[in-house]
Amino acid sequence: MRLRWIVRMVALMGASLVWVPATPVLAQQHVTFPSVGDARAGQPDPQVDGYLFQPAAGTAPHPAVVFLHGCAGLFAASGAMTPREADWAARLTGLGYVILAVDSFGARHQGEECAPTAPHAVSVWHDRVHDAYGALRYLRRQSFVDADRIGVIGWSQGGMTVLDALNDATLFGFAGQRGFRGAIAFYPAGCDRNDWSIPGSGRLNWTTSAPLLVLFGGSDTWVNASACEQFVSAADRQGEPVSIHVYPGAFHDFDFPALARRELPAFTPIGSKVAPVVATDPAARADSISLVTKFLAVTLQR
Repeated sequence: MRLRWIVRMVALMGASLVWVPATPVLAQQHVTFPSVGDARAGQPDPQVDGYLFQPAAGTAPHPAVVFLHGCAGLFAASGAMTPREADWAARLTGLGYVILAVDSFGARHQGEECAPTAPHAVSVWHDRVHDAYGALRYLRRQSFVDADRIGVIGWSQGGMTVLDALNDATLFGFAGQRGFRGAIAFYPAGCDRNDWSIPGSGRLNWTTSAPLLVLFGGSDTWVNASACEQFVSAADRQGEPVSIHVYPGAFHDFDFPALARRELPAFTPIGSKVAPVVATDPAARADSISLVTKFLAVTLQR
């Protein structure tokens, strides 16, 4: 449970799921934007769906946050936005942030990608990274958004997209002032130092020009908290502004509102004998809300 970087920064400030709504459902505006540089075979960049939430009060331009959904997509079977993203959108717009929730699956007619047997037509390290930067570019062009104060939050597969996007910032021309100014990854897939190391070099081949906060459940059976701690430790030793907080006993989706404990055997990764478990952890959820609020206040301040 290392939070050295975020503690220093804060000190400067002085699956169908049962849902009980914790915050009001917000009005949302459907928008579309091109996925940056995602053209294939000479075709134009595909249009991606996004859902825009704006603060009811405060003076524009506002800071903004891009949301990147998990492998189940942005919408539940009912057609409603996933309660996790809806709840976070309500909380953060209440604090004055513009939210753009990206739907990487809808326009591509892709269903869930959680099951090993499901079609995986949407690539995390290609399509979804391009979508993330398409969302960033879209927000930077809106008069009600402060172009220099845009962050990103991803969950699970979306958390892996955050890692990929940060690593590719220079490639996309969105490093430094033009890029994401702060990033948060909840229980990210692919958070393993071995996935990012250069063969035979012994060093971590991963960089970020933006501060990153990783939040993980210590009892996560879907992705490995210990491997992610090693990844973050190696990145931190290279001087990267990266921190991780692991919640002992918490499972995957610990920040989901009112999610009863469930095992998901259909989503068991190939080679694993343990089914993923999802469940809200009230204490971890409450603490993550506090940490995210403080982190964004620091990284997206003027």
